[in-house]
Amino acid sequence: MSLPEKEYFALEEIEERWNIRRLDTVYYAENGLLEVATRVVGVVIETGIIETEPDGRWCKLLEDHARYSGLLTLRACDLATIFRRGSAVINFFDSGADGRYGDVVEPADGVDVRVGDLVVTRGERDRFERLHALGASAKVDGLQARPVVLPIDCSDDGSWIKVCNREYMFPGLLQKTAVRRLYDALQGGSPTLPMQSLLEEIESRSRHISQVFSGADPKWRDIIGYGKGLVWLKVDA
Repeated sequence: MSLPEKEYFALEEIEERWNIRRLDTVYYAENGLLEVATRVVGVVIETGIIETEPDGRWCKLLEDHARYSGLLTLRACDLATIFRRGSAVINFFDSGADGRYGDVVEPADGVDVRVGDLVVTRGERDRFERLHALGASAKVDGLQARPVVLPIDCSDDGSWIKVCNREYMFPGLLQKTAVRRLYDALQGGSPTLPMQSLLEEIESRSRHISQVFSGADPKWRDIIGYGKGLVWLKVDA
């Protein structure tokens, strides 16, 4: 009987797998090369878009306000503080793209995060390994790790996609076009696309990929990842 797949890993597990030192992990995290998260329970978060006015002032446009339990990706600047001081109170988190915000609303005084609370998601681990060609060197218990498998298929128009034996349907024209373009990018060996370039390519007036999929099944986030101005298919969904 096989054990269930873990969705996130402690930093020590990642460091053992990649045969790196904590100093390396700190460098990758605080320079935005590796996304690091923490698990929260029952906090209230807000996410939305930051609009810049012609006079240079900016305002927040709320998209979502909800009680949340799960993983929050931390900002590189906060990670730098956590690694140096051992802990930090977090009031903001990485919302996944430039021009967006993520706030912790409750508790009002923020969430205390310690080094031992930091984790790396399976999706981020696999993305990093693909980007830096670590497949041959990654280790688990001293043995070569299994390569990242890409069990994925997509219809010609992008209206249907199958990832890890799960099927997803997309009715909107822009949604279908975006899915197919991301699939082609994955098959072509360049799985991440600049978000703004993708939006322009599919002729969308939206400013963020989440707006393109706003009317789709909420599970679209299971297979489409975004962050740091990039978009990709999450083939480990």
